[in-house]
Amino acid sequence: MFQNWRLLSFFETDRNGEKSQSASWPCLILLGFMVSQARFILSFRHRRSRNVTAHNLRVWLPVMASSKSLLLGAVEIKLDGLIVDVPPTRRTFAAIRSYLESLALKNQRILCALSVDGEPANLIEPRRSSKPFVRMDGETMSLSQVPAQLISAALQQTVNVRAQVQSAVELVLINDSRRARELWWSLAITLKEPLLTLSLLPENIFTPAAGSASAVQLHKWQLEQLGCVIRDVDDSCDAEDPAVLSDALEKRALPLLDKLHASLTLWLETILLEPETVPASAV
Repeated sequence: MFQNWRLLSFFETDRNGEKSQSASWPCLILLGFMVSQARFILSFRHRRSRNVTAHNLRVWLPVMASSKSLLLGAVEIKLDGLIVDVPPTRRTFAAIRSYLESLALKNQRILCALSVDGEPANLIEPRRSSKPFVRMDGETMSLSQVPAQLISAALQQTVNVRAQVQSAVELVLINDSRRARELWWSLAITLKEPLLTLSLLPENIFTPAAGSASAVQLHKWQLEQLGCVIRDVDDSCDAEDPAVLSDALEKRALPLLDKLHASLTLWLETILLEPETVPASAV
């Protein structure tokens, strides 16, 4: 305070331009006191504001972190369109899927479809993505619906394999014989996929008409026909001209797949029209 007073008194002059300290002492003392008080108040407010800000950060940061964790952990789970209350310890994809499967089995049903944030999930292979998700939707089916689902899956596999064979008919023509053979051998492995799916069907899925073959006998014939086709196409690989292999694919493999597609379509229509003929105990 006295330093402020000395600073002000240094600039105080009288009318003649000379220093005059005696005439303005009261005013100088008052001004010096006001300046000192202002500095003290500003300094106190500054320290107090820093302390309040730090206190607020210490209080609110945990709350914000907690709110963020709650938002990240909130996952909407539905099974057949109904919201499922999943235990709080189950927050991963595998944990939630296992819980949904147990609920389905408890009601004598099977989890047949699952989607994560609207994207279909593979029920056979584990989920590879570690990306957080906020929604899972599961669908179940009764045991009596399993045969229809298997036939539908085999039908879709037949469509996919046929598209690959059709593409191979053209690809082998623009490749050398060695490359053409490799294309066929890679494709031959997938030809049996629809028939392998059909092998999971129950033996008494259909009641054959008088004089008609059973579903088991039809499946055996389909396997035999597939073996003959694969052998014929393999024989065409001995030719150096890739056109021979292309011709075998077009005239032997494609007709077999077309015939299989027609049979599966008829089977699916039949089982959907008469679902009661499929006993649940047979699955």
